[in-house]
Amino acid sequence: MSDKLLGFAMAWIFYWSIFAVSQLTTTYQYLTVGTTENTFISAISENSEQEITIDSNHYSSEEHSSNVEENPGHSARKDICFNDEFWNSVEAEIGPERKNIVVSFPNNLKNEGVKTAYIKAIPSNTYMYESFSNAFHMHSINQVRLNLNDSSHKVSLLLLNGLDTKYTRNVNTWKVQLAVSSYEEEKCHEQTFFELTNLNYENIKDLKVFYKENIINPAFELNYDVRNIGEEEYLNEFFQSQNHSKMHNLLPEPHGAGLALLDFTLSKDEDYIERPLHHRDRLEGKVVLGLFGNVLEEDLETVNTILRTLNIVAPNLDISYSDNPSYVNLPIHFSNCDNLFSDLVNDCKDKIAGSYYPAKYTYSKSQFGWIWVDSRYKSDFRKHVLVHEIGHALGLGHNLCTDSVMSYADHADYMGYFTSLDLMQLRILYDPKISYFFSSSHMATTLDIDTVQYKEYRNDKGAMCGAKQSGWEDLIRFQKGDITVDQILQR
Repeated sequence: MSDKLLGFAMAWIFYWSIFAVSQLTTTYQYLTVGTTENTFISAISENSEQEITIDSNHYSSEEHSSNVEENPGHSARKDICFNDEFWNSVEAEIGPERKNIVVSFPNNLKNEGVKTAYIKAIPSNTYMYESFSNAFHMHSINQVRLNLNDSSHKVSLLLLNGLDTKYTRNVNTWKVQLAVSSYEEEKCHEQTFFELTNLNYENIKDLKVFYKENIINPAFELNYDVRNIGEEEYLNEFFQSQNHSKMHNLLPEPHGAGLALLDFTLSKDEDYIERPLHHRDRLEGKVVLGLFGNVLEEDLETVNTILRTLNIVAPNLDISYSDNPSYVNLPIHFSNCDNLFSDLVNDCKDKIAGSYYPAKYTYSKSQFGWIWVDSRYKSDFRKHVLVHEIGHALGLGHNLCTDSVMSYADHADYMGYFTSLDLMQLRILYDPKISYFFSSSHMATTLDIDTVQYKEYRNDKGAMCGAKQSGWEDLIRFQKGDITVDQILQR
């Protein structure tokens, strides 16, 4: 009886073993054929970010690191950068109303593992933005970020065509480009679609000088239209400014510390280096300011305050503001330092917030270089950068004094006005007695500066920065907006 049971049991085990092997083989074939692979890729399309997280965790150990390429999710994301079939299927054209760009993709970019995608418009023939004539082209750069969830896009690119004056030239053509980054490649894919011109695109406007009425004092506006306020009121403003310029005679006397500061600037290592006074770029001639780009009303107010301050400190300096771009010879540009701007213009990303470019490329004696300010900044720091760069244009260099708008010192405040140390230098640079720069000793003799005091400050940088001269308090309060010029006169 037991032998029969044993035989039956063995037969049963043998039979079911054959069946189990058959099922295991079928299961193995099922797993190794495309069904599972297709299911996995489909899951990626439905929720790509989640799949990447899973992939990252799954292949974090060393024993699986060599198998990353076998994972369909990872391959799909990486291969999009080199998927010529996909990118060759991208279609782009100018919209029928000729005011936008229509771009279509085979699939929405998020499902393809794309991180960012931009449509860019870049001036075709501008390779160097540092010259005076080409600097205005910085405003002709534009880009729009695409929504990755959409496969079709209607992009409105507003283009500014530079400036057409005797010193500058317009932008004639723009390259329209696609720039894509993935999670694996920062520069995943770039391609140029076509060029835009005035002939095939209508969303192009003229670049204009920023202007708002009743901000710049009429006496400091070039070719001011007196009809705005009436001739009598204009003459009153003009003669009042003339009266204010006489306050120069009430300013503190030229100081040895101010002259010592003018002997130095900072090296790239932020150490003091000598800069002979005759190398200073003092503004001379008819200087006309103009603001361009992403300008705020407060920027124009800051310029007005500077013009009124210079009317007192530098009464012989012929400087004004104009809303006519043909007259502007010291333009101030406000543009955002994003990645595209940094790559094309001045490498500003995470490095600089403003720059002054002296007149290296001189087409006329009335050209005084130009200024750039990163328009991403707001409030006090923005004002500080603007005043700092105008200080450079006026001839001031960097220093390590904590109480100066030109300071590079640690822990220096971001003041948006010329401090006493700055005013002491401007007082000397633009003294009406100085017709030319020869040497510091010549300047000291001409302005009756105590040479012993001057040399002591020159040899002691700490004392030079710590010098205190009374008499500048009211002018500083005026720059801060605490009092008016007329109130200074009444004191």
